[in-house]
Amino acid sequence: MLVKRFGFLTTIEVNGEVLAGMATYYIENRFFAHLISNNPDYDKYNVAHTCMYLTIQKCIELKGKEFHMLWGTGFYKGRFLAVANQLHSTTIMRSSVAKYIYVFKYDILPRYRYTTLKRNIKRYLKNLLLKVS
Repeated sequence: MLVKRFGFLTTIEVNGEVLAGMATYYIENRFFAHLISNNPDYDKYNVAHTCMYLTIQKCIELKGKEFHMLWGTGFYKGRFLAVANQLHSTTIMRSSVAKYIYVFKYDILPRYRYTTLKRNIKRYLKNLLLKVS
């Protein structure tokens, strides 16, 4: 929806077959990569990089001030001489209970797989029972 209203798609097609595509949206004069994908059969030709290059070229034509690549680190960012900027967010909680629920849900819980969490709970209960007896 965001790309449809405030962005564009870049595709590379050969003989009617889509080899790579990139969805980009913009806010004012800042462009944000939203999604990039390519046909894995053509990985050796770097079609995704070419698609990103064409997208950046289009953003320059549209007088873009900045182009934000996808999150994380990727070797393609080094190829385009991207500069990493630390992003921050602020979340305001209504109470300390809401804060602890948020920390548990978004900080602690994602670090554990189900099996690791289950094993740790079993160890905790076992140690607790040994202390009681």
